[in-house]
Amino acid sequence: MSTEEATATATAEECPARIVVAIDNSIHAEQAFEFYLNRIHRPGYEVVFAHSAEPPHVGGGMAVAGFGVAATPGQYEALLEKRREEVRELQNKFAAHLDQNAHVKYRMHAVEYGGNPGEAIVKISEDEKATMVVMGTRGLGAIRRTILGSVSDYVVHHAKCPVLICHKDGIH
Repeated sequence: MSTEEATATATAEECPARIVVAIDNSIHAEQAFEFYLNRIHRPGYEVVFAHSAEPPHVGGGMAVAGFGVAATPGQYEALLEKRREEVRELQNKFAAHLDQNAHVKYRMHAVEYGGNPGEAIVKISEDEKATMVVMGTRGLGAIRRTILGSVSDYVVHHAKCPVLICHKDGIH
């Protein structure tokens, strides 16, 4: 039985709290997770890591192999596999940290190429009947946030449970 299978046994009734922690390869996600683990986590809580993998960058409908040249289907499949490997490495990084804390039950929930990461995190939190969502933020300024959008803004306004946002410089 894998670690994921062994730790996925708690139901909503058995688990006093199910916390969705949004992860990516940023220091902000790591800091938010550390904040949760050190200040909020209690025995019996279950952590569900949520990640929305972005597809390889596309140009003209296909992934770009380099310098604006469209990729062949074989090259595109290789790019997809590389992205899948990056997601596995991300999951392994967070799992390794939790494996050091044997008392923490956790599962991984990755949405492959799910579109808007905010929508994916909200959907995962609903599907998992989350008690809370924990996530980091890059701390975009108002203008950049308006132009680029903000995953954390989306989650705060659409999640049906409390959302804890850990600002990039606010964690001590």
